Parts: sequence; structure tokens; C-alpha cells
Amino acid sequence: MFYYNSKLFGLRGVDEHKHLNTDQFDLGVDQRGKYITFNGRASKTYKGGLNQRHLSAKNIKHYFQNDELYEIYEYYFQLVGSLKGNCFYRRPLDSKNGVKFGEQPIGVNKLSSIMKTMCADAGVEGYFTNHSGKRTCATTLYQAGIPEQEIMYRTGHRSVESVRKYKRAADDMLKDISNVLEPEAIPVKKMRCETVISPSVTSENETDLISNINIPCGAHNNFSGCVFHFGTQK
Repeated sequence: MFYYNSKLFGLRGVDEHKHLNTDQFDLGVDQRGKYITFNGRASKTYKGGLNQRHLSAKNIKHYFQNDELYEIYEYYFQLVGSLKGNCFYRRPLDSKNGVKFGEQPIGVNKLSSIMKTMCADAGVEGYFTNHSGKRTCATTLYQAGIPEQEIMYRTGHRSVESVRKYKRAADDMLKDISNVLEPEAIPVKKMRCETVISPSVTSENETDLISNINIPCGAHNNFSGCVFHFGTQK
């Protein structure tokens, strides 16, 4: 749930996750399909000076591309919906009767390292922090050609300069992908012959030797502007 909340809604590393509540989400269906809405709340980022007074909290509507992710959210809300309070992240319980969660919320220390722990458990190599989810959200949108204003609306960035940092990361990633798909050409070394026979001084024996060379003459053989040199050992 932490991963999808980060990727779909561009939530920040710890603070937005720490204060996340289940009543900020709603599942629904309309003519376009199944969706989930996320309603952000005021945080220290929104309580800035005069330049931030006109900013509003996130209000995101995401349409699911497959039913499985919709069902994951629906199932999770069913599991934690009957618990006291509305804290989103609850501590899982050891149970032989399926997945269960306790009423106690996950602590801040565990939330702070949860992305790193998940990637390590999955065998994913690299340096990952909780910010990796938001970074993935912004970078993926940039790669898809989504306008910057729409990316800012989804991620909650306050300035174009801030969100453009992810554009540079996306461009670097595309370069890496291109290098993998099209490796650098390997230079071919030229072959040299010590003895060169000039056609003007070709002897009878050398002519017989050359005539015995078998060169396949298929439909795809094409020689143009070529010079052939044949070396012999006496």
C-alpha cells in the first residue's frame, strides 16, 4: 500500500504517509471505469508564507487500468475499516486465518525505512528511500510526455523548477535505455597481407591459383568499387 500511495499520488517520504487516514480515500465507479480519489490535507508545506496562501491541498482522481489494484485497495479498506480510528497504516498481525491488522499504527521509524526494506526483501538492487516512490511518479509522467502543470498537480510540487529536476533524471534514464538497446559499435581491425601481387605481373601459376578460389555467387553478393589483394607464399 505504501508503494502505490507513493507512486499513484506522489506522497512525500514520511510526513504525508505518517498523517495519512483512510477517510482521505474513496473508491468508486463511473462511465470511465473504476477509480480512487485522494483528498490531501493541509501540512507544513501548505502553511507557508504569502506566496503559498493561494495553494490548495491535493485532490486526485485516479482511474485504475486493471481490476487487481482496485481490489487490493478495496480489500485493505475492508480489513482496517472495522478498527478503531482511521489511521491508514496498521501493524500486521501474525495469523493463520489470512491477513489481519492490529489497531496500533505503524511507527515512524518503520515508515521511514519501509521503501528500503521492501526493495531489499524483493531483491531489488540499488539505493532506495521513501522518496523513491514520489520520484518514480514524477519520472514516469515525464517519460510519458505529461505536461509539467499536470505533474505538479499530481506530485504537489510548488514550482516548475522543482519538478524539472525529475525531467533531467528521466532524460538520463532514457539515455541508459538507448545504450542498452543499441550498444556502441566495435571497431573492426583491417587485415594486412605481407605480399601483394599486381595484376600486371601475374604469372601462369598464380593465375591458376586465383582461378581455384571459390567465391559463392549468390543473389545477395554485390561488389562495387572494391580492390582485391591476394598474397602468396613462395
